[in-house]
Amino acid sequence: MDKASSPADQRSYFRINDTLRLTWRKVSGSAPQTTTDLSSELETINDQLSRVISLAYQDSAPVGSALGLINRKLDLLLGGGSDEAAPLQTTKVSLSGAGIGFEWDDEPAQAGETIEIELILQPSNVSVTVKAGVVGCEVSGVEGGRWWIKAAFEDGQDIAIEQIIQHVSYRQTQLLSSQRRRQQLDDELHGD
Repeated sequence: MDKASSPADQRSYFRINDTLRLTWRKVSGSAPQTTTDLSSELETINDQLSRVISLAYQDSAPVGSALGLINRKLDLLLGGGSDEAAPLQTTKVSLSGAGIGFEWDDEPAQAGETIEIELILQPSNVSVTVKAGVVGCEVSGVEGGRWWIKAAFEDGQDIAIEQIIQHVSYRQTQLLSSQRRRQQLDDELHGD
């Protein structure tokens, strides 16, 4: 677990390596994005619902998971996601409250451009959409054909970033618990 810090606010964030379903699209810098009243209201409701699902998951994992699945199903039925975005892919990510690095098959992103990333956080199935500025893109691995895109989250997305931080904390807790169990088993096997 590396510790990364955001230069904007100098807060420290823990970074985890994970596998998530995600998609992304380029955000046009020249034309301001306009949303209808309906889509704006749906976005606000989705943000609020995602926060409630995260809280419910903390109290009861089955209830939180069920609510997350229902919300995701509604998103899919309503045509959630942009037509410009690629389908969700399961991919390796390096994630923190400050930004993300992720593998992608299709196309690279250019440093300096703004992208919108949709993440499905597991196990609660909460969908989070966040805007980020690309800080780098390079060929991933020896075989090539895949890209490693690095992006820093933009300010002013408090709810989405809080959900990402909660996910990172949850995954850290899982990792530490798993390490403790392995250590206990190892100690028992070796009679320590």
